[in-house]
Amino acid sequence: MRAYGGTAAECLRTAPRLEVRPRQPLRVRVAFAHLSALYHLLETFGAERGAEEYAASGLEMAVALLPEDVDAFTAALADATRGEGAVEGR
Repeated sequence: MRAYGGTAAECLRTAPRLEVRPRQPLRVRVAFAHLSALYHLLETFGAERGAEEYAASGLEMAVALLPEDVDAFTAALADATRGEGAVEGR
């Protein structure tokens, strides 16, 4: 047991640390004409992309953003889509 305990302690001591921050889940809807703007914003804000659902009206996607970025992302999406993009789950 001591051998395993020492090995486990050494692994924890030398392992790289990764900061995990909570994210807020959202649903985003945009018309097909605005897909490139949406993908650009997702990359800019470091959003985690989830399931994508395509419909006749456009794309609906699950995303997760840092809580402090939600308002800025929502405003940027409205600007990029001339008010046609929608964010739900705020």
